[in-house]
Amino acid sequence: MRTRLLVARNIFKALLFYGVLAGGLFALGWFMLGLPKGPDKAELFAAHKSLGLCAAALLLARMAWRLW
Repeated sequence: MRTRLLVARNIFKALLFYGVLAGGLFALGWFMLGLPKGPDKAELFAAHKSLGLCAAALLLARMAWRLW
């Protein structure tokens, strides 16, 4: 019974983490739509892309770990 609680708690933490991460990336992308072209927008775009690739790598690693 204790193991089920630990698994449920870990799943909740993972969903919360990925939800906040995806929400932050979405908010950053939405914010960038209103920016004029320039070095600031290019820098934010690069950060947005890097964070998105890191999030995708984390998601794929977690899926591989669960399926292993």
